[in-house]
Amino acid sequence: MSKRQVLIFNRFERFWHWTQAAAIFVLLFTGFGIHGLHPWGDFGTLVSIHVVAALYLMVLWIFAVFWHLTTGSWRHYVPTANGLW
Repeated sequence: MSKRQVLIFNRFERFWHWTQAAAIFVLLFTGFGIHGLHPWGDFGTLVSIHVVAALYLMVLWIFAVFWHLTTGSWRHYVPTANGLW
């Protein structure tokens, strides 16, 4: 019996998901540090890292919108009645 590999998410979707998850984790970690909930790092460094991570996340979102518009994969998100009945 042979196994057939099914590709559910393409390379871009995996890259986008995991880099977005990493940026959000960095934002959480630095945000908690800015508010004094952990002792790792000084305030100025944490704020700088937080701002860079936020800018990176915004660029990632803009790139994702660009990607969906240029590749036509935005159609995946349009609801249709196909398959409802």
